Amino acid sequence: MAENETVEQIVDALREEASGDGDVSVGDVLDRIGKRGFGPLMLIPALVVVTPIGGIPTVPTLFAMTVALLALQVIFGRRSLWLPRVIRDRALARKRLMQATDKARPVARRLDGLFGKRFEALTRPPAPRVAAGLALMLCLTIPPLEFIPFAALLPVSGIALLGLAITLRDGLVMALAWIISILGLIGGAWLMISG
Repeated sequence: MAENETVEQIVDALREEASGDGDVSVGDVLDRIGKRGFGPLMLIPALVVVTPIGGIPTVPTLFAMTVALLALQVIFGRRSLWLPRVIRDRALARKRLMQATDKARPVARRLDGLFGKRFEALTRPPAPRVAAGLALMLCLTIPPLEFIPFAALLPVSGIALLGLAITLRDGLVMALAWIISILGLIGGAWLMISG
């Protein structure tokens, strides 16, 4: 990620990708924001999933599968991230992605204003691998939670915070993300058992 890049700039890059014709594939998004690192690859899709797009059946599960595959690669120390063609080729209508980035932009602007570069030691290695491990566990709870209205927002919020902490190198957010992620795992398990 560029040294002074903001979440808003990353959302703008995604919006630029959505501004053409036809559909946008997961591969297009990976190519556009993947070189910025693992943080944005968790954060930006999570911001999209918490918009009305997340209510479309299978979207949260596709998000979970994608983040889980990327998280595994981070855990094992891969430098460049890879997705199988079946996921890379999955498409989303540009109009819907444009609407999602329009809704995410004010949130991104607020995030940039509130957070950034505090207690950076908590975001340095091995923190990204720990975050990837937590994200992987959260991803495993998303497919069954998709059957309970809005329940997937719990683990998605944890993933978004982990991505935000890595993206903005904010250790205070990383500590909060660990707490929210653990609560998300406990809450997700409780919802699955009681639901």
